[in-house]
Amino acid sequence: MTTTESPATASLGDTKGLFARFGVDTRALAVARVGLAAIIVIEWLTKASGYFPISLDLVSLSHFVRFPAAMLLMVGHRTRVVSVVTWLAYALPLRELLLSGSAINMGHYCTALLLFWLMFLPVGEHLSWDANGSKGAPPRTVLSVASAGLLIQFFLIYFWAGITKHFGEWLLDRTALHDVLAHPDHGSSLGSRLTSLPALLEAGSVATVALEVLGTVLLFLPLAGIARRRVWLVAAFIGFHAAMALFMTLEIFPYVMMVGWLVFLPEQTWSRLFGGAPIAQLDKSRLRNAVAGVALGYVLTSSVVTWLYFPARVGVPAVIQEVGRHLVLVQQWLMFSMPSSL
Repeated sequence: MTTTESPATASLGDTKGLFARFGVDTRALAVARVGLAAIIVIEWLTKASGYFPISLDLVSLSHFVRFPAAMLLMVGHRTRVVSVVTWLAYALPLRELLLSGSAINMGHYCTALLLFWLMFLPVGEHLSWDANGSKGAPPRTVLSVASAGLLIQFFLIYFWAGITKHFGEWLLDRTALHDVLAHPDHGSSLGSRLTSLPALLEAGSVATVALEVLGTVLLFLPLAGIARRRVWLVAAFIGFHAAMALFMTLEIFPYVMMVGWLVFLPEQTWSRLFGGAPIAQLDKSRLRNAVAGVALGYVLTSSVVTWLYFPARVGVPAVIQEVGRHLVLVQQWLMFSMPSSL
């Protein structure tokens, strides 16, 4: 990694470990931006008939704005502004569902969360209309509160989903994965055929919990070889979600997460693909770091509150979760976690 001595990159030697664990390559951000926007566009086109005729209520207008905003985000035109508009268009309908207590599509919610963190990051420096106008910005590894927030968000999703899984169903009896694939609301036609292989599904139940808990811990563990370790972990998680897409009916969820995992790939991977040595750079924007810092503080608090008080119906825990519903940041990752809830 190339470093420069400037106010934005001073004392980088003291933050080498932070860059390795919480920095994100701008090329990774560009690929994630394009991939996520493409998923939104494709989903909108497949469901467009349900968004017409357009009424003047906020939810209907949000659904309509989502398509042009995602198209502009995908091509990278005025990405700073468009990323905010896309997040609003995606998050506002979800906010109404959260406040009404309605069921939330996990793929949609994770899309909104990724869009939220990407608003604070330089997602338009490559593969974009904006980048062509700037004569090709050099690649950077950016470290900020938002880059840390984006990566920590992935840790929280999988770690909490793993440790809240029912011990008996997933690790002792190991029947959970069989029950998931046999359930008509979760297993695809291909997945239902796997129920005839109980030994494979028993191993898969244990492997799922191990990957969600141990895999996410290994992403940040302060041991040597973090770059190579992350390449293997990204491959494992993408494979995990590719299996979900094949054997389960989870709509856009596995595709969103496969795209999101690309931000963990180290700079060496992107340099092999695109060339160039990235510059390590701290984001010194006080406003971006302050807003992202408040959001990250809430996300961490909400995760702990959900774990300790689920379901939080009274007192301070309930207030904390209600704030998250308004902001579309509430953390509740009890996916296939309760006994016999499959």
